[in-house]
Amino acid sequence: MNYRCWALYGLLLVLAVVSQAAEPPRGKVVFSTKPIDLANPRDLTTSFKSGDFIYAAALMDDKWYKLFDLDSPRGKEYLELKMTVDGEMDFASLMLRNEAMDRRALVIDIVPEPARMTAYSDPNLVYQDSYSQHTKGGPMQFTKLLSKLPGGIHKVQLAVYRYKDLAVGEFTIEGNTFQNYESLHTRLAGAETKNVFMPKPGMKDRRLEGAMKALVEKSRYEGFQGDILSVVVQDKEWNIQRHELTGAVMFRDIRAAVAVKGKDGKCRLITLVNFKQEFFGNEFQKLQLDGWGQTPIEIPCENVGR
Repeated sequence: MNYRCWALYGLLLVLAVVSQAAEPPRGKVVFSTKPIDLANPRDLTTSFKSGDFIYAAALMDDKWYKLFDLDSPRGKEYLELKMTVDGEMDFASLMLRNEAMDRRALVIDIVPEPARMTAYSDPNLVYQDSYSQHTKGGPMQFTKLLSKLPGGIHKVQLAVYRYKDLAVGEFTIEGNTFQNYESLHTRLAGAETKNVFMPKPGMKDRRLEGAMKALVEKSRYEGFQGDILSVVVQDKEWNIQRHELTGAVMFRDIRAAVAVKGKDGKCRLITLVNFKQEFFGNEFQKLQLDGWGQTPIEIPCENVGR
């Protein structure tokens, strides 16, 4: 490639980056001291005092799967919740699955009342561990961040991010101390466990559930060690995987949630456990355990059967 071609390529690249950066967000983030009704957002504010509960919602101009340039809401995609406090930035990773991708809005608990926290109870919205706080992403992470603030007035920006800011909002928070959020962080940790339930089944198939349970019991993965209490098929149907070029069926897969009671007497939930069947000889072969997407989380044993 000659010099002129390189120069033209560089100019086009710069223009593409500038164009992307100049593109406005596709939604906005709003805030309130009360849980926000997505159908009728009201009692909104951008000014908070230390000790206030803080709720947020990202209101988008289209459904998430369309914002991700997908043809349907099936599957999973990741977002980042980017919180910037006085110029210092931190991220929480959030996975949207199936039904969540068919929505136009996203509820974001920042500092919720423990009894009204929704962040960790929706199986279609999965928070990952945060990058820098070594704690659960989402409200547990945000509460920890705010608890470390010195007295004064602080500017907070929350952005829903995926390669660029999709929705942005800002608020201020004022107080002589923010240490009260440290005790709330501990209370949220307890509330998270209480709010964990088995996901609702996408389909019910006792034979399939039995085959899944048998495979899990044979697995050497430490998360499955103990008594397998329940297996719930999370997907509504099998996902057919085809060859990119020929379109030939290669295999089909499906995901389940597994509840295990460990030797310590505690119950744990593992979601997005993947099973598959290879396609060979014009038929699907024997079921295989093909991995798991989430680390085990504690679930009250009494919630397993609910």
